[in-house]
Amino acid sequence: FIAYVENPQRAFAELDIALNPLPPVRLTGVTGTNGKSSTVAITRDLLRNLGFEAFSMGTLGIIGRTSIQHLPDMLTTPEAAVAHDILRQLIKTQNATDVAAEVSSQGIVEERYGALQFGVMAFTNFTQDHLDFHTYDPKTREVDPDGALDRYFEAKLNGVIERTAQNGIVVLNAEMDRFETCMARLRVQRPDLQLRTFGTDQSNAHLRFTIDASGIQYQSIQFSMDGQERRIDLPLLGRFQAENAACAVCVAMAWGVGFEEAVGALTHVRQIPGRMQYVGQTPTNGRIFIDYAHSPDALMRVAQEFKAHTLGTMPHLTLLFGCGGARDTTKRAEMAQAAASADVVYVTDDNPRTEDASQIRDQIMQAFGTCGVPHCVNIGDRYAAIEQAILGVPAGGVLVNCGKGHEDYQEVRAPHDQQQKIRLPFDDRLVARRVLEVLHKEQSGGKSIRKVS
Repeated sequence: FIAYVENPQRAFAELDIALNPLPPVRLTGVTGTNGKSSTVAITRDLLRNLGFEAFSMGTLGIIGRTSIQHLPDMLTTPEAAVAHDILRQLIKTQNATDVAAEVSSQGIVEERYGALQFGVMAFTNFTQDHLDFHTYDPKTREVDPDGALDRYFEAKLNGVIERTAQNGIVVLNAEMDRFETCMARLRVQRPDLQLRTFGTDQSNAHLRFTIDASGIQYQSIQFSMDGQERRIDLPLLGRFQAENAACAVCVAMAWGVGFEEAVGALTHVRQIPGRMQYVGQTPTNGRIFIDYAHSPDALMRVAQEFKAHTLGTMPHLTLLFGCGGARDTTKRAEMAQAAASADVVYVTDDNPRTEDASQIRDQIMQAFGTCGVPHCVNIGDRYAAIEQAILGVPAGGVLVNCGKGHEDYQEVRAPHDQQQKIRLPFDDRLVARRVLEVLHKEQSGGKSIRKVS
């Protein structure tokens, strides 16, 4: 028997579910350029704090009370059969009641969740990223770089439209780019859906928030909705994490949790690996953070956060970042522009993959020529760059190592085949802690600081 289908990926996904149906579970899907990992993590912890057996699935792996496993091939959205099997195992062996899953644009296009219906879908934000994947136009079967950003947006919005269950709930960032387009399309194409929004006090969102104060590892946030108000200390830094927390509160309320309970449960969410993660300080109180920011918008948000809102008045800010190889090349100059508000910038290797790492750095450095950064340093060796950046942080200053976040590897050219890549062990957090450990030992021993790599 041979069947011809228009969409084989979706047909395969639907067949897999038809032959082995999923047991009941509440599914939340989270899409968006930035914030997916943080939002599913906050949602998971929020629901767990309220007594549900909640799990998250995405870039950081499969996590419940503890980490269970990495996803195959480190994918944000696993292949359909793999995703279905993971869900079956979580339900049967872990008694999962809730699963919050990251839904990437590539995963949507490739129908990796093509047979699933999410009771709640959230759209965190939309900015430039992954244009390399969306350069190809499947309608014309031609390469069309100019239309890549629109196809990227369409992929995400179509995922929300097609994968939200009948009479489900969609959560939207009221201040995101193309918000009005999202609202209009959803009302026309899915009038059965309920729409919930979140944003700052300046927005007309259903759930609004204001950041009152920030410390080294927390920020005080006032939430309000329908005349209800509650102020909590969120143990995560950054306005974008406040946005992600607000999104998670909306998701929880969509599943029937009350406003007071949902907001209150945020006080005990866990630190998210590699997301504005505080790793320590230098002997002169320079503070070191690790963040996954690898898009122009995310990097700009990190810079703005520390320069304007976090840790006191205008700390001296050092940013360290690079750009991945064999990916969207257009964002390299934009990454430089996004980092331009920093006092010092270190450009280093990210995951160069099969590209010449020095050429990637050169492209970034050339863009700095018009950005007005006071001091910019090009160091290819990421260990050496982190080390020198930490050594250079002035008293009371801040260093944010960006781009790699939770990743514990670095992808580089294979030494004997430049068309292939290999994965080497590398973790920004471990490197930074090692450098700090040596600095503190040197300080306590009264010795001069020396190179530690």
